[in-house]
Amino acid sequence: MEGAWCDRCQRFFADSEDHFHYEQCGGCRRFKAIDGDWGYCRSHESVYASRLMFEHDTCSKWEEGGW
Repeated sequence: MEGAWCDRCQRFFADSEDHFHYEQCGGCRRFKAIDGDWGYCRSHESVYASRLMFEHDTCSKWEEGGW
């Protein structure tokens, strides 16, 4: 099986050359934007809770509802 495990988002991705997730922080309902690119995570279930995050970051606790 081709691919690798991503420790940051806690998921397996199939193509190491194209590691991209549609479930990005900016699209998560738990993301609180600070400016156009940065915000913080408000999900108490995420390992990134209360951390400053870039809008294109992702994690395994993503919830639809942002942007």
